[in-house]
Amino acid sequence: MIETDKWYVLKVKKNMQTLIWFQLYYLMFYGFFRDIFGMSNAISYVLDLTNIIIFAHAILNRKILQNEKKYYVLICGWIGAYVLFTLIGIIAVNGSWILYLWGARNTFRYYIFFISCVIFLKMEDIYKIKSFFKKIFYVNVAACMIEYFMGYSGDYVGGTFGTVQGVNGYLNLLLVIFTAIIVVDYIDKKSSLKSTAINIILCCCVMTLAELKVYVFELIIIMILAIAKKGTTTRKLTVIILGCICVGIGIILLGSFFKNSGESFFNIDTIFDYAGDSGYTGNNDLNRFNAVLKINDNFFRNSNYKKIFGYGLGNCSFSSISSFTSVFYRKYNSMHYQWFSDALVYIETGLVGLVFFEGFFVIIYGVCKKILKRIAIEENKIEKKELENLIKITSIVAVMSIVNSIYNSALSMDAGYMSYFMLAIPLIIHKRSGTLGR
Repeated sequence: MIETDKWYVLKVKKNMQTLIWFQLYYLMFYGFFRDIFGMSNAISYVLDLTNIIIFAHAILNRKILQNEKKYYVLICGWIGAYVLFTLIGIIAVNGSWILYLWGARNTFRYYIFFISCVIFLKMEDIYKIKSFFKKIFYVNVAACMIEYFMGYSGDYVGGTFGTVQGVNGYLNLLLVIFTAIIVVDYIDKKSSLKSTAINIILCCCVMTLAELKVYVFELIIIMILAIAKKGTTTRKLTVIILGCICVGIGIILLGSFFKNSGESFFNIDTIFDYAGDSGYTGNNDLNRFNAVLKINDNFFRNSNYKKIFGYGLGNCSFSSISSFTSVFYRKYNSMHYQWFSDALVYIETGLVGLVFFEGFFVIIYGVCKKILKRIAIEENKIEKKELENLIKITSIVAVMSIVNSIYNSALSMDAGYMSYFMLAIPLIIHKRSGTLGR
């Protein structure tokens, strides 16, 4: 009977692992089937259902309480405090509880997924992560080219993520993760200069087809973060040279496909105009670089109360389901606050909510640095290099998540699952029994 129970526990655990991987593969492809084959948008809610099943299992079987590692407790405490603050906030502003529930779904589903990854994924899973994203990227290169020849371009090119306007935000997040992997792999002598150069050029091709101008800046930031560790090596110097060359190639490619996105865009005057007060569309709406300030001026004005609590979680949100679309959104959606994750978080949950949201990424970055030090002391030489490599990649993804939250709304869409999956890596490593301290 005992043996049967053990077999059942192992089988259920394996099933939860499988469901997490299913979520990831489903995320990568459901949009393509929805848009190319005309399937209902309702298929996106399969992710929610899977998320609920996995997390419910973690709660009902008390898995959520079995990890006593300090970083897991710290982050769960941070998430719990965030939830509590939004509850206090919705009471304080007398907001709609129906809209709160929708806002809670939109905001906390990623943290639920993150915790599930930490609980159920094992070392064998994190060793597959780089290979997974590499394969998905190469499939997306082909898919983007097919979509381009089908007549799609710019915002409508999303590779396997679909062809609706704005889907290139998903693609951008994939590019960030893939670039972090290939740059760190090269510096850590896990790949050759030739393969790294080819991969970055492929990224530039995808960037061009999807008109992701921001990738030029993201590539530079990722390379700076990757070489920031003390000491100078030949590979770090090579990364700098390669980066300069690939940025030049990327700008030339953009200019050849989109007249206003090439060299003429990448100069100081144009960039400052782009980031100016006229707004993202030039119609006095919000801009990704002044969103918080403009929300203060246009909505919060001199109200410190609103600056602290916002309008309440979910009370500025929208949905394809009319009952979950707020009056605020119907009135002010032309300000395009919903196009930028940090702006949406700020207008709904105020400054404190924004600190909780961005603070999560800061904490993960700090945890990466702490665990890197422990790995250097405690791990054997062979495993040490692989674990250090994964942690360095995760630390870059944590920083780039903050950048992405300012630039677009990918972290407020299903694309966010990619980032939170990566951010679970250090805690999965840390939970191993008997290693890396408590």
